[in-house]
Amino acid sequence: MEVRVKRHCALVSLVVAFVLCTNLAKAATQNPFRPAFCGQCTDGAWIAWVLDWGQRTVPSLGNATSWWYNAPYSGFGRGAYPYVPSIMVFNGFQANRGLGHVAVVWGVSQPWPGGSFLLYVSELNWSPATAGNCNAPLQWHYFAYTPYQGAAYWWNGRQWVGTFPVLGFVYPKPNQPVRSN
Repeated sequence: MEVRVKRHCALVSLVVAFVLCTNLAKAATQNPFRPAFCGQCTDGAWIAWVLDWGQRTVPSLGNATSWWYNAPYSGFGRGAYPYVPSIMVFNGFQANRGLGHVAVVWGVSQPWPGGSFLLYVSELNWSPATAGNCNAPLQWHYFAYTPYQGAAYWWNGRQWVGTFPVLGFVYPKPNQPVRSN
C-alpha cells in the first residue's frame, strides 16, 4: 500500500506541477487574494479552484470559514461528503487564530471500514513558511476524514498527526462545468 501511494503521489505531483506552474502567472494578475494575501490558504485554493478546475469564482473573498457560511448564498452546494473537486473547509482553531483553513480536494478513496475516506488535497499555508510568499508552490497532503465526525487527521509522511475540525465541503455550482484534470 505504501509503495503504491508513493508512486501515485509522484505521478500525480508531476502532472499537477506542470498544470500549476502554467497557472501561476495567471494567478498574479487575476487572483483577488493577491498581493495582500499571497501564500495564504485562500490564495492557494483560488489558484486550484478557478485556474485548475475551471470554476469562475470562489464562495467568498473573506477568511476561510466564511467560504463555508457564504457558499449557499453564492450558489455553491455544501455537505459532509468529499468529492473531486470540492473545497474542504476547516473550522477555526487556535493555530490559525480562528480564521479557518481551506484546501482543494483532488483525490478521494473508496470508503474504508468505518466510513472514513483518504483525501489528497492541495493547499497553501498548512506550513506557515508559505505565508506572504507569492511564489510558494502548492502543498500536497493526505487527510483521513470521516463524515459527520467533524475532524480530519493529517498524514505528515510518517504518521497520522492531530485532529483538525472540519466544517464540511463546498461543491461546484450546479451550472458550472468542471474541467477534467
